[in-house]
Amino acid sequence: MGRVSEYSFISANLRAKISRILDAEFLLKCAEAKDLETLLMTFKDTDFAFLQEVYHKTADIKTCEKEVLDNEIAYNSYLFKHTKGAVRRFCESLALRYEADILKDVLRLWFDRAVRRRNIDGYTPYLHREPIVHTLPIDPVLNADSPEAVAELLSSTPYGKVVAPVLREAADTETLYGVETAVDAYVFRQMKESAEKLPPPDRRIAKEYTGLLIDIENLNRIVRLKHYFQFDSASIRAQLLPGGRRLPIRADFLADGFEEDVGGLVKRVFPDADGGSVGETTAPHFDRLLFVETVASGLKEKQAQKALGGNPFTVGTVIAFFILKRVEIRRIITLMNAKYYRLEKERIKELL
Repeated sequence: MGRVSEYSFISANLRAKISRILDAEFLLKCAEAKDLETLLMTFKDTDFAFLQEVYHKTADIKTCEKEVLDNEIAYNSYLFKHTKGAVRRFCESLALRYEADILKDVLRLWFDRAVRRRNIDGYTPYLHREPIVHTLPIDPVLNADSPEAVAELLSSTPYGKVVAPVLREAADTETLYGVETAVDAYVFRQMKESAEKLPPPDRRIAKEYTGLLIDIENLNRIVRLKHYFQFDSASIRAQLLPGGRRLPIRADFLADGFEEDVGGLVKRVFPDADGGSVGETTAPHFDRLLFVETVASGLKEKQAQKALGGNPFTVGTVIAFFILKRVEIRRIITLMNAKYYRLEKERIKELL
């Protein structure tokens, strides 16, 4: 009875919110809009009706993007309010992914200003500044003069200890990849640890989802590091995150599959994945990453539908909401940018 009582309210409310999420079929129809203004008009009876007014006032696509992301992040406070104990802590660990993305954006801008000596004034207004789980000292970090100063400013959050060992090396080598890997690894550790503290039915669902996210992140890293940066297999393995369920990071696995085309690697890791195939020698780098993103969205949506089809009195409904909302937001932003930059309809449909 306790589990039914704990989940009855949040499950019913989240399922009502999920019913309003815009699916791929609806957004593909929206892709027929002749321009951005017409597209935003198609959102008038949805949760994104506010975008028409935002664009009318600003004519700024980046402001629209920020408003969409702020809208998504705001749902975290709703989940925190209506969950408690181990379930709330797991929700907080899921929300860390948004917080980590913001922190990485801040560190990239700091890096551009302090290390590369670039002007960042045109980018800082679009940062999300409201606390999610922790309060990030965004503006002080942006204005910090050294890696040590950044680490000190972040010491009031768990991220201080995470980035301190790698920030100086990042500045010396002029690449933030190691810092971003450290931040991502921290977030996934928190997800795994909070999943372990859930009661058995929830624990199984949460661990399965966390493992899937780690597998997808590692797959993305393999493709990015191999095809953009020409890393060898040993260097790629050093940047992969532990804790996945299907994609082993053993030397023998990557050595065997290192020269495979992207489609072949995806099928080897996720034999039930949708998304077609991408050839190793013929596809541009962008299309390889797009293929991985498409596969990832499909896998996560399958996970969401599986959760929604199961026991409603588990953490599965919460996970399904996180998945479907994030996929929806990605598609909305993709669609807005595609219309803003006047991409062809067929290309837009590929991106969605």
